[in-house]
Amino acid sequence: MRRSSIALLAAAVLVTAAACGDDKPAAAPAAPAVDAAAPGEGALRVLAADGMDIASVVPAFEAATGCKVTVEPQGSSADVVRRASATDVDVFAVSGDAVLSLAVAGAAAPLPGGADDDVVPAVRRAGERDGDRFGVPFAWGPEYLLATRRAFPVPPTSYDALYDPAYAGRIAVPDDPLQLAVAAVVLDARDPYALDARDLDAAAELVRRQRPLVREYWSDPADLAALFADGRIVLGQARGKVAADLASVGVSATVPAGPALAWSSWFVIANAAPHPRCAAKWRNYTLGPSTQIALARAAGGAPAVRAACAIEGSAICAADRLDDQAFLSSLRVARTPLEPTGIAAWEQAWSAARR
Repeated sequence: MRRSSIALLAAAVLVTAAACGDDKPAAAPAAPAVDAAAPGEGALRVLAADGMDIASVVPAFEAATGCKVTVEPQGSSADVVRRASATDVDVFAVSGDAVLSLAVAGAAAPLPGGADDDVVPAVRRAGERDGDRFGVPFAWGPEYLLATRRAFPVPPTSYDALYDPAYAGRIAVPDDPLQLAVAAVVLDARDPYALDARDLDAAAELVRRQRPLVREYWSDPADLAALFADGRIVLGQARGKVAADLASVGVSATVPAGPALAWSSWFVIANAAPHPRCAAKWRNYTLGPSTQIALARAAGGAPAVRAACAIEGSAICAADRLDDQAFLSSLRVARTPLEPTGIAAWEQAWSAARR
């Protein structure tokens, strides 16, 4: 779609947007300080969302600390958040857009000051609230705009393409309320994850207008691959391994120009961890650059600490964009929408708009 057309559509969308009230949840309480240098309790229980591949770094941690790791798969990050009140969990492994949900529920222990100073600030922001920092990011990556090489010898460079009527019925996007952030970027929102009521309504209106263009809202990567493989779609959106695996079926993956949206994966120490010293040791271990690199590669992303560059070397560091300050300054990593509207309002807006 031409930029002028998008501008007209954005103007029309903004006119139809209406204001609604704020929803500000309470802050999470602080946990007592824990001495990570003291001997551990001998056990660590991790509640992990699907896709959190941490097995490769567990043996070295167990050998170094004596903390035996048990990982309990739990479905989606939303399913993990529903277990936030569990008292038998030391660490939650979730996507970055769930971290602040755990914090608001009082389930996340704030990090000690300075613990994560080497984390890329744009990634770290997904775990910041009211002056506290929650969790350790261990992988991140951009959201990719996907296009078949046959239909697009020159790949599109803007999310505008996902709203172009020229491709009606040949577009697939994730079935996720955070798709409202993509619409917000198209509408030039300053912060796509902190929308006020008017901006949220505007983003929802753009999604509603996009609905006739979308062939499928996908949740299973296999479904997305099948849609591309048999030619039913020519445009889509995905991240990490999902995007990389589609190269074999003639699909290019590009980072759109302008503000770059991104995903991340995190460990969040439980506020009521039954093994707090082992949990603190895990926090420090997973902030280490070698551990970060191993976890990030398993997740199909980049490490979140800048010290990884000294181990990776300049070429890989550049590919991970850990030294690309211009790119990092434009990065908007998905986080729990809290103020001024709240995740419940996002979920309701998404459900109504994509019907």
